[in-house]
Amino acid sequence: MKRYPDKKFYALLICACLLASTPAPAAAREKLTYILTHKEPVKVFLKDFVNESGQGKVSANILRNDVKNALVNRRSVRFAAVAKEEESDITVEAAVKAFRYMERGPVKITPGLGTTMLDLAASATMNYADIQGSFVIREAGTGRVLHVEDVYIHLKRKMTEDESVPLVLNKFARQFVVEAFGRPRGRRTAISFNR
Repeated sequence: MKRYPDKKFYALLICACLLASTPAPAAAREKLTYILTHKEPVKVFLKDFVNESGQGKVSANILRNDVKNALVNRRSVRFAAVAKEEESDITVEAAVKAFRYMERGPVKITPGLGTTMLDLAASATMNYADIQGSFVIREAGTGRVLHVEDVYIHLKRKMTEDESVPLVLNKFARQFVVEAFGRPRGRRTAISFNR
């Protein structure tokens, strides 16, 4: 007669697997939370900003300046941009993955006829731009990844393609700062423990 392991064995095995798989992300989150709450101001070095979208109009330097301004103007956590990586507490890297400009934006089909008609009217009269990318926050001394934030935003308004680039980059930078360093208000952020 075969003897199978009992339920206690499986419960212990599952607990061991869960404990083995969680410490690295939790430790990184704890380290970032410690830096954000105990350093005043948090010194940030803006490291590598690259444009992988294939769109020549998207400037990594404009994005770098927008992120710098969004960080320095942040009120809940004080940041200071530094010129050398050795002086910083954290580093920020960014990659723009995709950028798109359209003369007329896409129509979002929603359950209600009224909202679909409103979106259709807005799409007929407004231009559309969207951008997608990722940001990596690292610990300055070790280079260990503390947080990765994928950000996507869109902008629907009257604008030319040349006007859309700085507008969408500015909104993109501000959205990254809010999502990565904002206070936990029901949304997931780098400094919330509700993951």
